Order: sequence, then structure tokens, then C-alpha cells
Amino acid sequence: MITLVADSTALNLSSLCGQKYFYEQVLSLVSARLTPVKTVTETEGGAYLNKGDLLHTFLRIYYKLRKRDVPFNACRELALEYGRTYAITLHDVPIHVCEHIARQFSAYCEFYRHENWKIVEVEHYFAKELYRDDEIRIIYEGIIDLFVEAEGIQGAVPVDHKSSKRRQAFTNMGNQFKGYCWASGANRCFVNKVGFQKTLAPKERFQREPKHFSRAILDEWKSHAVYHLKELAWRLSEDVWPMDETSCDKFGGCSYRQICETPPSGRGFRIFRDYSIRIPWNPAEAADDHKREEDWLDNKLV
Repeated sequence: MITLVADSTALNLSSLCGQKYFYEQVLSLVSARLTPVKTVTETEGGAYLNKGDLLHTFLRIYYKLRKRDVPFNACRELALEYGRTYAITLHDVPIHVCEHIARQFSAYCEFYRHENWKIVEVEHYFAKELYRDDEIRIIYEGIIDLFVEAEGIQGAVPVDHKSSKRRQAFTNMGNQFKGYCWASGANRCFVNKVGFQKTLAPKERFQREPKHFSRAILDEWKSHAVYHLKELAWRLSEDVWPMDETSCDKFGGCSYRQICETPPSGRGFRIFRDYSIRIPWNPAEAADDHKREEDWLDNKLV
């Protein structure tokens, strides 16, 4: 029996271009132009990834402390201390970028100082069986930023943090939020939006967008996800990665387009020259990081 483990990113890519999936998920390639952290202020991709990672670190520590019923000021100050220490390990991240994120995080905390969310769990990893037959087993995995209990809502609700430098509404059509609800057995979730805009008031930068999905919608999502992931399992077994040449110019252009435009005999050199290999996400390493954070918090709260 074949076992396929996939997350929302793999599911998104599996229904798009086969070559893009191969380069991003199988070879773990990233364009060398986006690799240095110092490109955080020059490159849209770098800015989004690095700002989002730092913000998630601040929020993760803050809500771990909130879960422990630590007083508000201590939650915020300890999260700022940990986040700034973490930023140092990113080496080339400019100090002013880190401080801008820290200020936005601090403003977020102040804006929601009296929120009524009860923190149930922080960064919950899940791996749930999506499908099984005699030939294949599909496991759907992911990390949910928060589970909260909120007034007027029955049961724990998943929350996903989203950072952005522009105002953005998130559609109900997408794999991430539906997948979170399916995996957790919930019929709703919150998108916790944290804006990096300098000119907007806090009530415009910090918004929580509810998403609601009926059981019929989630059943439909599951059916479509199984279809795409079964096809992905076949591609992996046969090593077949067809191009979708209608997607090359979407979203500002595919970062792997230069490889596909190169004759097959020269693609190895193109990859060697212009791309690097990123370290794939590993749930076991994430668990180790979680343990280190908990130990750090224990020491600080003694």
C-alpha cells in the first residue's frame, strides 16, 4: 500500500502545474534571488515570508503565555523579548524590519487587550487520514495556529494568523481553511488579520474574519481533495510532471519559469546556477522547537 502525506500547499500545487510541484515539493528548490534574508525589504516574496515568520513567532509566544494565564504586560514583554532574540538568528534581517514587526505586534496586543478568546491550544499539529483503499492511504497534515473558545460559539474554533501590507479579504474558496475545519471537526474558523500598513488605524489593520462551512461544503472539499491527491500519488509513482503552460504568467510569474524555458539538456545547469535547496518542513523538528520554547518560558516564569 502507498501512503501519501500531504498538506494544503501540496494540495494546492497538485491541482495546478505538475512541473511547479516537482520543483517546489520534490526538489525543494527556491530561487537564489529570494534566498538571502536581506532581500526582505526589496523582494515581495522575501518580505512576505520573513515578516510573516517573525510575526508568527511573536504571536505564538504571546498566546502560549495567555494560555498559562500570565498577566497581559508580561505576555507582551516576554513575547517581544523572545521574538527579538529569534530575529538575531536570521542574521541579515535589518533591525528596522524587526522593530517594525515588533511595533505592529505590540499594537495588536494593545488592540485586543480585553479580548474574550480563551486559548485552548497553540500551534496544533494534526495528521488525519483523508482516504484509504486497498492501494493507497492519504494522510492530510498541517499546523493550526490557534484553537480558541469564543463567546456565542460552541466548541473550540481554529484560527489562522495572516499578515499583509495591504488590505485583503480572504475568499471561502481555498484548501487551507476548509482543511482546518475538516481536520478539527469544526464548521467555522477565524482569519486573524494583522496588517503592516503604517497609515491605517488599528481597527483597520487588525481584523478577525470569520469563515463558515456547511457539512455539505466540507464533504465536497474532501471529495475533490482525494481526487487531486490520488492523481498526485500516481505522478509520484510514475515520475510524470506535466506542465500547465497557462499558469506561467499568473501571480507575477512563476519562479520556476526560467527552468522550463531552458531546453531539457540545460536545465540541470540552470538549477545549479540560479536556485538553492530549502530545508523542508519537518514535524519532528517543529516538536523540538516547541519544547525549547516551553523550556524558555518555564525559566522566565520561575
